[in-house]
Amino acid sequence: MIARLAMLVLTCAASAQVTLRGSAAPEPGTVEDVSLDGVALVSADGRTHSVLGWATVERVDGPLAEKAAEFRPAAEKAWRARERLVRGDAVAAEPIFEELFTVYEGRRGPTAAGVAEGLLRCRLRRGVHVGAVGPWLALLRAGGSGEPGVPGAQPVIDERSSLAPALPPMWLSGAAVEAFARAPAPPGATNDQAALLLAWYQYAAAMEMGLPVQARPQAPAGDATVQFVSRIVLARAGTPEERLASRRFLGEEMKRAGDTWREAWCRAAIGRSLIREDDAGARELGVIELLHLPARFGREQPYLAGLCMAEASVTLAGLGRADEARRLGQDLASKYPGHPALAWERLRTMVAGPAAAPAAPGAPREAESLPPG
Repeated sequence: MIARLAMLVLTCAASAQVTLRGSAAPEPGTVEDVSLDGVALVSADGRTHSVLGWATVERVDGPLAEKAAEFRPAAEKAWRARERLVRGDAVAAEPIFEELFTVYEGRRGPTAAGVAEGLLRCRLRRGVHVGAVGPWLALLRAGGSGEPGVPGAQPVIDERSSLAPALPPMWLSGAAVEAFARAPAPPGATNDQAALLLAWYQYAAAMEMGLPVQARPQAPAGDATVQFVSRIVLARAGTPEERLASRRFLGEEMKRAGDTWREAWCRAAIGRSLIREDDAGARELGVIELLHLPARFGREQPYLAGLCMAEASVTLAGLGRADEARRLGQDLASKYPGHPALAWERLRTMVAGPAAAPAAPGAPREAESLPPG
C-alpha cells in the first residue's frame, strides 16, 4: 500500500509542469509542490531542488494546477508590482508591495524576498529611510542576496556585508525617528544578525532623540557587519573615549574601503562624531569630513549627502559663521529638494532664509530628486 502511494505521488509530480512569464516552453524539471512561498521544482535527474518565486510563474499545469490556482492572486500582484518598478513607476508599485508585505514579512523564499526588496526600493526612492529598515531586514531574513530581484536594477544590498548602502544607521531628530526608536521588537525577533542590526539602528535613533535606553545592543566580535555598524553608531552616540576609538577604527576602515559606499559611511560617521566634541577645532574638522559627502558621493549617496549638509550647516551656524551656514542650507534645498533634512527642526531654527522652510507640513514628502536605491 505504501509503495503504491509513493508511486502515485511520484507520478503526479512528474506530470506537473511550470511555465515562466515571458517563456513559451515549460521550465525544465518537475514540480514537487506549490505553496504561498512559491513553486518547488526538482531537476530531471532529481539532484537539484529550487523554489521559483510567484512573480516569475505564468502557470502550473498538471495535478497541482488546482492547488496553484489558490496562489494566483498573490502571484499576479507580485508580478504587477515588479513590472511597475521595472518601468520606474514606484508610486504605483509601492501600495501593492505594501499589501503583499503584510502577508510575506517574516517568511523565507524568493517570493518573500522579492516583495521585501520591492518595498525597500520604493521607500528608498521616496526618501522614507526609517520605513525602509523593516523591508531591508525582512529581505535578509527571506534569504535575499546581493543579486537584484528587479531586472536591470543595481543591487540594493551589499552581498559581502548584507548592509544596504543607501540606508546608513544615521538619523536626524524628528517624529518618524522617535517612533522608530520607541517601536517594540517584532514578534519572533531573536539574536540573529538581522535582530542585532535592528537593535543598533534603533539605538542610534534613540540616542539622536535623547531617549533613555535600558541596555546597549550586542556587537559580537565574530560578526564584522554588526561590528562595523556598532562603530558607526558609537562614533556619534558613545562616550568621549568610545567616540575617539570608533573614529580611529573607521579611519582605518576608510583607508581599506577606497572610494566606495563604505568610505562614504565612514567619513560621514567621523564627521558627525567630531561635531559632537566641545573643541571648536574638532568641529571645524568635522564639517570638512561632512562636506566630502556632497562633493564626492552626492549622486551615489543622496540621503547621506543631504544629511551631512544639514549637519554641517547647523554646525557652522553654531561656530558663528552664519552666512556660510545659510548658503550651505540653500545649496541643500537646491540640490536635494524634498530631502527629509529640510524638515529638521534644528536646521529650520538655526538657519534663516529659504532653505529653512520645510518642504511641506507634517511628515517629509517624497524626495523626487533622489535616484532609485
